[in-house]
Amino acid sequence: MKKITLALVLLFSVTVASHAQVAEVKVNAAAGALAIFNPSIEVGFGKYSAVSLDFIGAFAEKDYLGTGFPMLMSYGLMGYRFYIKPDVHKGFFVGADLGFNTFKMNKDIVPFVANDGGGRYDVGYGVVMGGTVGYKFLFKERWGVELSVSYGWQHSQHEGYNLAGQKLFDMNASAEWLPYKAGIYITYRLGKPRK
Repeated sequence: MKKITLALVLLFSVTVASHAQVAEVKVNAAAGALAIFNPSIEVGFGKYSAVSLDFIGAFAEKDYLGTGFPMLMSYGLMGYRFYIKPDVHKGFFVGADLGFNTFKMNKDIVPFVANDGGGRYDVGYGVVMGGTVGYKFLFKERWGVELSVSYGWQHSQHEGYNLAGQKLFDMNASAEWLPYKAGIYITYRLGKPRK
């Protein structure tokens, strides 16, 4: 799986380099306020389409935002965006995403997830498939803001541990329909300035 992920990242990087005049980098300010790192890059193709690559990560080994639980999480998401107006990186858009994740976290601290019973955390990995809806606007020649939310199906394999690190249960599976990303992104256009 690491080789496939590396190959996809390299392919996307080559694509970005060859189409830099329509590339945009983004940082999710709302996620940052929750100690979650969420940079993204989006590359436009034609007047209506773009491909995006997101990374979402949290790096609290023991005490995420005073909860007493770890929150180690990494998501890699690749998405397609369709803009309603013929101006990529501006206006209303819809999209589809596919991604993979790894995590070490207590599910109780995540909104919309069923209560785990408190004193344990899960360690595992999974796959995410879903859709995104959003809107972008400019406030300077190269700078803008994106408001977006993503919702979809997540399937994970995970083991349970108590806070002392003792295993409570072996690998099992779960699947849920949940929001997996939302944000207020600050965007910056690379290459030619916007008109």
